[in-house]
Formats: sequence, C-alpha cells, structure tokens
Amino acid sequence: MVPRTKEVCEMCGKIFYNKPKRKHIKLCLECNKKSKKIKRKCLTCGKELLAFPYDVKNGHGKYCSKKCVNISFKGKKATKEQMKGLKIGQKLSGEKHGNWKGGISKLPYSINFNKKMKKEVLKESNSICHVCGITNKKHLELCGKSLYSHHIDYNKQNTTTDNLISLCSKCHAKTNTDRQMWEQYFKAYKKMIKKNKQKTICYTYGVWDIIHEGHIKLLDKAKSMYDIVIVGVVDDISVKEKKGKNRPIYNQLVRAYMLEAFESPDYVMLQKTFDPTENLLNLKKSGIKVDVLLKGDDWDYIPGQETIKALGGKLVKLPYTKTVSTTDIIKKIRGEE
Repeated sequence: MVPRTKEVCEMCGKIFYNKPKRKHIKLCLECNKKSKKIKRKCLTCGKELLAFPYDVKNGHGKYCSKKCVNISFKGKKATKEQMKGLKIGQKLSGEKHGNWKGGISKLPYSINFNKKMKKEVLKESNSICHVCGITNKKHLELCGKSLYSHHIDYNKQNTTTDNLISLCSKCHAKTNTDRQMWEQYFKAYKKMIKKNKQKTICYTYGVWDIIHEGHIKLLDKAKSMYDIVIVGVVDDISVKEKKGKNRPIYNQLVRAYMLEAFESPDYVMLQKTFDPTENLLNLKKSGIKVDVLLKGDDWDYIPGQETIKALGGKLVKLPYTKTVSTTDIIKKIRGEE
C-alpha cells in the first residue's frame, strides 16, 4: 500500500491524506474539483491553455503538449515548421532528452518491440496479467487497451520473450518502485512456467510476517515431500482485516523478498486474500497444474480446498508447531506478556 502524508487543505482547512505523486497539491479532492483553472500561454508556441492554480503556484502547467516540452528544454522557441514536423521524442531520445537522468528509462524501445512481438508475449502469457490475473478481454473493457508488455530487467533494448511479461495498467505502474524486488519476482515466475510439468507441484500460503520455527519446518517438510513448492504471500489489506491494524509488520513485497532467500520455496507468488483460488486458477491458465494444497492442521477450514479438489488435486495438512506463533513473538517484543 502506498504511504500517504497528512495535509491541511489551503482552501477549506480540512485535513486530508495525500499521495506522494500529488505532494505539490495542497487541496482536498472536493476543493480540487471546485478550483477554477487559470488562463496561461504555452511558453513554447504561445498557444492559450488552462492550468489549475496549484500547478501555476508550483511551477507546472507551462506547456500545452509534450512536443513543446521537448523543444523548450534547450531554451528555443518553436517555429510553425518545427511544430508541424516534430514527433514526440524525435532526435531527443537518450542523453539528448530534457528529462534524461543518467539511467535507461528514457532510452527508445528496440525496433523489434512491435505489435507482432506484443501479440507473441500476450499469447505466451495466456492473455492474463501475471500479478492480479485479470484477462486481456476484461482489461480492454475497463481501459480500452490490451495488457502491457513489461520488460523484466527494465532494459528496453532487450526484447527476448524471456524478458517480457504481460501486466495490466495498475500492476505495470506498481513495478516503477522496488525494481530489484519486482525483477527477481518476475524472473522466478518465468522460470517456474518453464519447469517440467510432470513434477509434483505443491502450493502453500500464509502471512509470513516474522519467520519462525513453525514456518521453516512447514517449508522444509513440503520440499522433502514434493518436487516444486510454490508459496503464496497474502496482501497487506487482507492481513489487517484478519490480524488487526498493527499487522503486517513488513509489507507484502518485502515478505515475498525474504521468503525467496530460503532454499525450500522454489517460487513465491503474491496473493490478494486468504483464499488462494485466484492464484491456483491463474497457474492453471499458465499451464501449471498444482497437485497439492498444503497447510497446517491448526486450520478448521482451509480456503481453497474446494478449488484444489475441482482442479484434480488434493488437500494435505501438516502438524502445527504449537510452541511458537508470530502473534506471541510480537507480544513478547512489545512487552505485553
């Protein structure tokens, strides 16, 4: 979950919580909608445009288009001929671009990264997002666009099928932060899809907030019993609803990153809720049949047990380690025991 900062609205004085990308905006959503736009002229072509007051105050809203931004960074005013002939980013890619920060984010895409290549990636991904599982058909209905082809190593010149994966617009935006973790996550996912499908595949899931003896025993036992162990890590919101407002201690991506450091799990997946049905079905769509759903025997009802049986697999319960639990460890650290 994206952390928000507490702000005071400059118009009504109301307290609201702001997203990092809106940090220059000091208005609540209601006042933001009511605020009138100010007339300005584009600094490059002189065209009249409308800008919000907070944009003007913070130095934004100076240009009418990306074309004008690309031209203006050199401090030259565009002529009519330049405006007609210039395409966005033409001759201004890489180090010549005004927004260049020394990385690879502003490099142009490879010539091979075309519609044909994107269709191949979509076909290989079975037309689903590899994080949330939304289908390409549903994405077209909601956004009017096909699923995005994401470069796993963030290098736009690397257009091999092993380096491309299908993501929806929401999940694609998430990958701009914690890049190292996402890269490792997607590489492991790609590797999992290529694995021998004849091997016995086991799926288990949980919070995995503070790793303890019980977690290690379950994972080691699972690895000794089955060829491939896939571990689901439950989303932060679902954990808060079940465990309380002070949980989890670590966010979902960090918990997944820590689990990948252990030898027992072959692959780690992000899971939305305590019900693994969505992940099990997405794995099947990707050509991976899960044979066993594994959990501790401290659960009376195990979410996903109907799904695993419907997919031709079985439910297996392992003995619960009664002497230790994450909740008890947290209480001990806080001095509540």
